[in-house]
Amino acid sequence: GNCKPDPVVLPDDKPTPSPTPAPGPSPKHTPSPTPTPGGGGCPNGKDYGSHGGCGCIDDAAWTKGSDASKGCSWAAKDTAKACGKKSDSGDYANIACGATCTAKDSKSWTKASDKSRGCAWVAGDPANRCGKKQDGGDYAYDACPRACGCPASKKYVKKHNLKSYSIKPTFTSFAAHLADDDVVAVRVPILVA
Repeated sequence: GNCKPDPVVLPDDKPTPSPTPAPGPSPKHTPSPTPTPGGGGCPNGKDYGSHGGCGCIDDAAWTKGSDASKGCSWAAKDTAKACGKKSDSGDYANIACGATCTAKDSKSWTKASDKSRGCAWVAGDPANRCGKKQDGGDYAYDACPRACGCPASKKYVKKHNLKSYSIKPTFTSFAAHLADDDVVAVRVPILVA
């Protein structure tokens, strides 16, 4: 069930007062990308739309063959070689380790030749923008796979009921994440008694 720790009782039998946060500057609100919740059955509650994924997630249980030391963090060391490897169950690292193995977003793709509408723009509203097409070219979900939540991994994430537990990124940190080479998201299991 929902176990909560017993309250600490002081000698005078009064409950411990809640701590008061130290005064400081109030946080600034920064817009963040907001995938459409639910809809596509994503177990983490974030659905990037019909053309998007469930978010770029690495499966902590995936391993190359039966070697437990060769998981997604192993694949991150040499993505060119490791992301094409399979697990014993036949799942490829490039799908199971979506956060590690998904290609970076294009720096040249834009919607309708508008330079302000690139992959960072797609990331601002992926559920509605991942299906957009470049004039005579690629769709956003192909050119901006990270902004679109790793669409190639969506079936895998749903099949294995993967969830990602991370701090909700701000738009600025999300855009920086898109350009970062060394980012790895990890699924954290929850123990239930």
